[in-house]
Formats: sequence, C-alpha cells, structure tokens
Amino acid sequence: MKNIIFLNYNIKVNQIYKNNDYFYFFLNNNKYFIKVVNSDSYVNQIFNFTNELYKNGIKVNTIVLNKDNTCCVKWKTKYIVLLKGNDIEANISINELKKYNVDSNLQLMNPMVEWKKEVDTLESELTEYNKEYPIIRNSFDYFIGMAENAIQLLGDIKADISFISKSIGHQVGYELFDGYNINDPFTFIKANRSYDLSNYFKFLFFKDRLDYNELELCVNELSDKEKIYFFACLLYPNYYFELIKRILLNKEKENKIECFIKKNEKYRELLSYCQSLVKKSGKIAFVNWINK
Repeated sequence: MKNIIFLNYNIKVNQIYKNNDYFYFFLNNNKYFIKVVNSDSYVNQIFNFTNELYKNGIKVNTIVLNKDNTCCVKWKTKYIVLLKGNDIEANISINELKKYNVDSNLQLMNPMVEWKKEVDTLESELTEYNKEYPIIRNSFDYFIGMAENAIQLLGDIKADISFISKSIGHQVGYELFDGYNINDPFTFIKANRSYDLSNYFKFLFFKDRLDYNELELCVNELSDKEKIYFFACLLYPNYYFELIKRILLNKEKENKIECFIKKNEKYRELLSYCQSLVKKSGKIAFVNWINK
C-alpha cells in the first residue's frame, strides 16, 4: 500500500494503519484515509460534491487527486481513493448531524424497499442452515417481528420518495456511527433526517450513553410525519441484522449477538418511551407489545 501511494500520489508514507474497511496514515499533522471501493462510477460526483460542501464550511473528508489529476487509482479488481480528513477530531453529536441538513443529488434511500429486501435475504439465507447458529435461530423471530412492525409503520404514513427531506444521511451500522464515518462521503445517501437521528440514538443506547432529555428535545423538533418515521427507524433492528451478516461471513463469533439479546428488555423500554412521545403525531396503529 505504501508503494501504491508513493507511485500514484508522490507521497512517501512511513506507516500505514488499518481500521475496519479503510487504511490511514499521518502526514504534516494531517490524517489521510485510503478507501478501497468496488467501482469508480460515482467518484467524480463525490469529488465535486464534497468540495462544494467544504467551501460552504462543512469539514467533510475531501478527495485528493493523484499525479494524473484523477480521483482514483485502479488496484486489482477495485479502486483506491485517497481522502484528506478535514475534521479528524470530530465527535458524533446532534450538531454534527445537523450540518448535513442540506440538499443533494445523492442516491435516494428508501427504507421500505431496503428493509424488505434485507429481511427476505436473511430469511432465505438462514433456511440453508439446520443446527448451525442456535443463538441466531432462537432469537431471529423476535427481531424479524420488530422489522415487520417497522415496515408496517412506514407503510401507514406512506413514506415514499415525496417524503424525503433535503438532508444527507449516512448508510453505516450503529457501531460505525462515529466522527470518521459521518464525514466519509462514501457513506452519504439522501434520506430524511430522522434516519440518522434514529441511528445516533441507537449508537448511544448500546454504548450506555443515552440521554433521555436530549432524545425528547430532538423528537419534539421533528414534524408529525418525521416523528413516526423516526420511531419506525428506531424499531427496525439493523444492529442485529448487520451482525448476523458478519457472523455468516465468519467475520464475527455467534456469541457476540448475545449483547443485543440481553438488552432486549431495556430496548423495549426505550421504544415504549419513544412511542409515548410520538403518539400524538398521527392516526396509525402503534405497536402494542412494546407497552406490555
């Protein structure tokens, strides 16, 4: 990797570090990220978009052009993109998310479509296993029920494309909902602001840092339709499904999923509290089992 950076960017790197799906290094008190992507289709669009955001005061990670003045470098069957971190001390917060409440031409995130596809895929994949993954098999129906309730809620408010507000969302798992990924343009999607807010509070809940006063203030700032959308996103167990995918790929041990199962009752209490905040927001069928 050092050689690739030197040959294509004329940058001599002493040490390259790895973290999840990206590499990084330091140079002249700046942090640079090496991103490996499957396609170069949208890289030029991301280059122009991030530069515009940066000019407008949003310290997003920006693409560094290589010696050929292009945005990426072919590497095996993939592409390498070099990004400069312009706010490496960024901590995830409500204010950090609010800066992305801007319009964009990004790919639209339609959660109903994405969630239905994810549920169908996982149900299909798990039928291939018999006695393998007993922890998943014993807990799967509970989380599938949560997902189906969330999908039904979105259907009740007709959360179609016309409902998407002018906001940049971030398609990352709750564990990766941090300062780096929030400023990584390759996580950007077009989504209602409620989508990011729900993942933000999931992140805080599972890190045992949830502030209920902050939660209530944020929910009260949303429109009635956004409140229901927020609640549906909070109800959808993406954290559980993301971990299942990693387990099936042998990237995680199955027993890691117990950390979510053990918190089911506490999470139900969180959902019950949020449902009480949202009840005034529309004539929809709320989830009765949450208030048991």
